[in-house]
Amino acid sequence: MKKTLTLLISISLLMGCKKEMPEPPTEHSGGNTFGMPTFSEYYITFFNNNFAGSPLSVNINGYLGNITYAYNYNPGCGAVGCANFTLPPGNYSYGYQSNSGNYVVGTIKTGAVQCITILIN
Repeated sequence: MKKTLTLLISISLLMGCKKEMPEPPTEHSGGNTFGMPTFSEYYITFFNNNFAGSPLSVNINGYLGNITYAYNYNPGCGAVGCANFTLPPGNYSYGYQSNSGNYVVGTIKTGAVQCITILIN
């Protein structure tokens, strides 16, 4: 009887819990402002090595980030002047207009590594 009562209480507590939705992706506008990643967050940084003066906008699932600086090396996640996003695990579509004016689209999957950097031109 005691085990049955404990089981019923546990089930009612679990049913009363609400599953919270993950935070939407956020764009960080400069510096490594997000600290150490948790196991449920993954960082994607888009960078450019041929900045033409006007910001390059990157759209990832409806969230925008701007590239305002050129790096001639991979700056890593969270670098100043890059389009930085923090995302929960999943598949995402992205798009941007390249320096040559072409619109580029792609997909990316988070969850395998904590930091993904993508060079765009």
